[in-house]
Amino acid sequence: MGNRAKQTILRGFGITLLSVCLSAGFTSLWYEIDANVTRGDILLVATLIRMICAPLCTYIGMKSRLKMEALALENARIANTDALTGLFNRRAFFDKIEALSPPSNEPLGPVTYFVCDIDHFKHFNDQHGHATGDAVLTHVASLFRGALPQRALIARIGGEEFAIRLTHRSGQFDANVFANRLIDRVASEPLILEGHCHSVTLSVGLFVGDQHTPPAQALKAADQAMYAAKANGRNQFVQAA
Repeated sequence: MGNRAKQTILRGFGITLLSVCLSAGFTSLWYEIDANVTRGDILLVATLIRMICAPLCTYIGMKSRLKMEALALENARIANTDALTGLFNRRAFFDKIEALSPPSNEPLGPVTYFVCDIDHFKHFNDQHGHATGDAVLTHVASLFRGALPQRALIARIGGEEFAIRLTHRSGQFDANVFANRLIDRVASEPLILEGHCHSVTLSVGLFVGDQHTPPAQALKAADQAMYAAKANGRNQFVQAA
């Protein structure tokens, strides 16, 4: 028996017990007030009390349960989401990967990891304030959402770093072309904020593995490739060996 079934049975038992207790309490009180009351009158009123209390208690119980479930979902969302961009956070990124499993009737295809870092991000904070830096982050996150396929997993894993995981079939996806597309998308759509145009570029590192590649290992390789892209002049990508 599942937990939900057990909770339903216990809730029903509690409602019945409460109705009986209220009826018994009312009966005892009525006898105290009026010794001439008939048994039929008491049974009628006790039945009415049960008929009123049972749906009322059920409604209150359901409302409370729904409120608790909504609160639990909201707490889970907050725990797994980056508050600024609305993307997954680092912990949720790895949790989601662990929960993913390829369909049993499909061969294991390649998996590509991208680490994308906003170039000269410190400049936005130092020269224009943290509000502008935050706007840059949300702007880039929005561009990623528009450019990524539905199957992609994306997270903000650090200050100005984003991680992307893409599964695909062999021969049907070119990771280099996709990395260039991301870089061009961000570079071609500057952030317009309070009448100012802020150009944004990315340095991207990518690693191509498979479903058996440990995510932490893949992300580390992509991260090192990203730093190589920065060392090569930024606004470009490097593929890890």
